[in-house]
Amino acid sequence: WTLNANFLVGNQYCEVNPYRNEIEQLQPVYDWLNRETFNNIAPLIETRIANLKKINYMMKVKPATNELDDYDKAEVSTSVLQYIQQESDFESKKNTAIYWNELCGNCFWLSWWDKDKGEMLVRETAVVVGEDGVEQKREQAYYQGDIDYGLITPYEIFPESIFKQGVEAQRSIILEQVKSVEDIYDLYGIDVEGSNIETFELTPVASGGGLGYENTVISLGHRTAENAEKVVTYFERPSRTKPNGKMIIIVGDEHLVYYGDMPYSKIPIIQTVCHEVAGQFFGKSTIESLIPLQRTYNGCINSIHEYIKRLSLGNILVEEGSVDIEEYEDHGLEPGAFLVY
Repeated sequence: WTLNANFLVGNQYCEVNPYRNEIEQLQPVYDWLNRETFNNIAPLIETRIANLKKINYMMKVKPATNELDDYDKAEVSTSVLQYIQQESDFESKKNTAIYWNELCGNCFWLSWWDKDKGEMLVRETAVVVGEDGVEQKREQAYYQGDIDYGLITPYEIFPESIFKQGVEAQRSIILEQVKSVEDIYDLYGIDVEGSNIETFELTPVASGGGLGYENTVISLGHRTAENAEKVVTYFERPSRTKPNGKMIIIVGDEHLVYYGDMPYSKIPIIQTVCHEVAGQFFGKSTIESLIPLQRTYNGCINSIHEYIKRLSLGNILVEEGSVDIEEYEDHGLEPGAFLVY
């Protein structure tokens, strides 16, 4: 996935180091090699994304039978679903999911019941004792609650087995997310002491262009998220031994937010796949098939440019000791220059 991201943004002279499991830049065999990048992957992916964005995903409910009462219920349910789509900014989330789907071949939707959404029922003031023993007044509001959903990137999801296809085939799934301390308090109402956690970001790196030129490209690398903490969520589907399943939420190493039955009938995760791979959990991105073609294209075009430069500049044979090499390298090929021998 990281290699896909690097090729998409134009950093195409890199490879995965199988020993360190990191992206490393490939050094040119010779300094004079032409190493320009002619990125054909980005326009292709942008075209695919633009076409996928045009598809209308408005939800509809079909009636269960031909009874008029079922048709009325289906119309009401459709109106409720479409209202939730508009209120929850489904279009923006859908477009973000398309980007992740094209980049990594997968994207995941997580749905849950948010008790802090909907109409506010009552507001009260509570006295909270802090760690330093000082009492603080804090207002607490109680809401009606409503359904909510969001996106989970493939970097954050860990299935029980990568050789079981689909979420339904997994007995358990772990989510590991990096969240700021402010977001953790908004979600769970607990204060945690943040730390520095490593995550991903796009950073510029220098890449040799050949024949004395250098160009700068964007690479997907690591960065440190400050004042953040890891949130681990464990889902286990209902089974004969555990009819209600199991759910565990842990913040950092010390805070156990929830441990008990899963309040859903199944694991509330939906997977979207770019290209399915038989017998594997994660799908395949189109970029994976384009990377060998892109490398070959860059090599062919750069070879053509090197050949053109050889035709125009040429290679001159000089007898040893007959010319001043330094003066020849500095001024020998300038039009009208004197070459002393």
